[in-house]
Amino acid sequence: MTGNNRSTAGDIILEVRHLNSYYENSPDAGSHESMFYTHREQILHDVSFEIRKGDVLGLVGESGSGKTTLAKVLLGIARDYNGEVIHHTSFPQMVFQDPFSSLNPARSVGWILEEPLRALAKRSREEWIPRTKAQRRELVRETLHAVGLEDEYLDRKPRELSGGQRQRISIASCVITRPRLIIADEPVSALDVTIQAQILELLKQLKERYSLSYLFISHDLNVIYHICSRVMVMRSGSIVEYGDTKTVYRHPKHPYTQSLLRDAM
Repeated sequence: MTGNNRSTAGDIILEVRHLNSYYENSPDAGSHESMFYTHREQILHDVSFEIRKGDVLGLVGESGSGKTTLAKVLLGIARDYNGEVIHHTSFPQMVFQDPFSSLNPARSVGWILEEPLRALAKRSREEWIPRTKAQRRELVRETLHAVGLEDEYLDRKPRELSGGQRQRISIASCVITRPRLIIADEPVSALDVTIQAQILELLKQLKERYSLSYLFISHDLNVIYHICSRVMVMRSGSIVEYGDTKTVYRHPKHPYTQSLLRDAM
């Protein structure tokens, strides 16, 4: 189940085995049918893969293919599933497509970055976790600098930031808890091309600095090619192709992958 931490040989940090996920779909409210039944729809179909230390694994597919559902299952948000999700690490985090919706609009950047540390201190006794406000503020400043922002941003609210700056804060709120795995769900699709390149470069730098692994979700095959070492192609909730990114792009085997690559050219 999601959240289990087991000792493991080698450097695997996440294993997914024969995962099937479901969504309960009710008829329109007020209809005669809604009084008697709901329809349980299968979203993910026998999905299996693993992520190792240092991986940047891309997940590509059209809208509605099941990419975000997979992310929610991995983080324990979607619970109606069978199969195995085995985490060999603690505190996996997620970077969302729209940082404005994931940041508390009423709070300052400093508060937003400090809050995960306060929560972490209540449930974990790991030695690195700061226990005093002064220690937390120091780590907040260090992390803010790591994502390319200065102390002047600590007192700003999300509405006072640009889209790229908000995404940097969203990323900082993930890395501040020292995860080994970050799930990035379309993290640059809402940004213009220039800012996209800056955020992708930042993710690469943070990967090296904090020894991160990523599951990078996108519908943009060009982005996947430039940042991911391996790629999975998802269609209608199933993985139809899985392998080294350059190999898959140069020699796609599945007709759906071939079609996606033709459209991206």
